[in-house]
Amino acid sequence: MGYLKFILNETLRLHPPIPLNVRFAKNTTWLPRGGGPSGNSPVLVRKGTGIVLVPYYMHRRKDIYGEDAMDFRPERWEGPELDDIGWAYMPFHGGPRLCLGKDFTLMEASCLIVRILQQFPNIRLPPGHAVVPTGEEKQELTVFLRSADGCSNETPLDTFYENYFITTGEKRMEALLPLFEKYDVFDHWNLKQIHLIILGWSSVNLAIYLSISIDEVDVFDSWGRTPLMWAAWRGDSDSVALLLDHGADPQATSFDGNPVLIYATYGGDLDCMSLILSTGADINHTSN
Repeated sequence: MGYLKFILNETLRLHPPIPLNVRFAKNTTWLPRGGGPSGNSPVLVRKGTGIVLVPYYMHRRKDIYGEDAMDFRPERWEGPELDDIGWAYMPFHGGPRLCLGKDFTLMEASCLIVRILQQFPNIRLPPGHAVVPTGEEKQELTVFLRSADGCSNETPLDTFYENYFITTGEKRMEALLPLFEKYDVFDHWNLKQIHLIILGWSSVNLAIYLSISIDEVDVFDSWGRTPLMWAAWRGDSDSVALLLDHGADPQATSFDGNPVLIYATYGGDLDCMSLILSTGADINHTSN
């Protein structure tokens, strides 16, 4: 857990969530440094004057963090190098206005990172993903700092999936399946055993599995797709009938708002669509 703390510290150093802030002087006062040609003379601050704090810039100063200040190096927090960093590190600001959610946020981030690694131990950057040096990345600055490019762990499999619904000329699912094995979709999309059976990756008979399994029949993958959605998508009417007989929810929707009937439509099998419609599925449902 020690190294995890170093990673969080380094992340917050280079990408402080509140990159700048403003404080107004309640009374006329002065700052001990910052004035004069050398920058070491006092600075008069009149009552009502706004002072802008910029942790984003301060956290990247080479005179504070060394020549590699622009590098992501969690090890810098490991030894005595930054023991006396004080006010030169303030991702949550400080003093009486210190962020009330500081400890909760750090605990939440630590738990989230550990759970992601436990659930997806093989997570990697996708092939060909460009690693942009610190300082050259696109960012958006409003009240908070965030990446303008988002956070992507997409593989060519995801790209194919995004284009799946405009693919023509061949059976789309058959074109998708070979990519599953190549890009380890079991881990990447969090597929369960029942999903693999429906996809034809397991020799286990679906009827036998449903009769002995203690898992929920509507267990979903990382996109919120249930086994019934996968079976309907494949146009596998036998599996659809079995799943419905075992209590699968025909009204379920995936995380993008698509209901089972939409997946049956994608699959293009009339028997599947008839089975889903016979359960009273809403034909007017709209996805996100």
